[in-house]
Amino acid sequence: MSRNTVTACACAGLCVRVGLLLALQAFALACGRPHRGGGRPEASVAVSGRASGEGRAEAPAATAPKAGPAESPRHPPAAYRTSPPADSRPVRFRPLAVELEVGDAPISVWQVDLVVVSGDARIVGVEGGTAEGFREPPYYDSAALLGGRIVLAAFNTHTSLARGRHRVATVHVREAGGPPTYELRLVAAAGPDGAPATAGAVLGLEEGAQP
Repeated sequence: MSRNTVTACACAGLCVRVGLLLALQAFALACGRPHRGGGRPEASVAVSGRASGEGRAEAPAATAPKAGPAESPRHPPAAYRTSPPADSRPVRFRPLAVELEVGDAPISVWQVDLVVVSGDARIVGVEGGTAEGFREPPYYDSAALLGGRIVLAAFNTHTSLARGRHRVATVHVREAGGPPTYELRLVAAAGPDGAPATAGAVLGLEEGAQP
């Protein structure tokens, strides 16, 4: 046998082997099994059309069970959410009259200190009094509202409080539970000329209010 004949036979045998290998790989891909190279066939995906005509690949539907709704970090799970207990104590609002007991010397300037000594009470508002010249709300620190202590002050250089009792302010309080205890203290009082004057401070329930 000549050398050319041997070479032709060898080439023919190699082509047959290559053809068989390609056929086996194509069959393995069609069956979804890995081929001899050890790799995996690409996963098939479904293509859904959009309104614009473009397609997009969609992953296969998951078979794992769906998890429940995730709890927001701001809202704890329902098992841990609790409501504050309702306050069953009776709540009432009362106006307190701030009055000055003026002596012989007239008063144009005054300052008092109101404190909640005991009980559950908060100051929620301040109004003026009924005395001439002091019907506007007195000066006070708004930060003291909703607290248990407040300082009130007022002055009028054109009108003075004459001898007798005068209501110069009204303080509104919110009370809960039993009746609280208050203390009203006169800090300063002076006449129209600035000279110190003697007076007394009285705290009473406004006329017509319910305790």
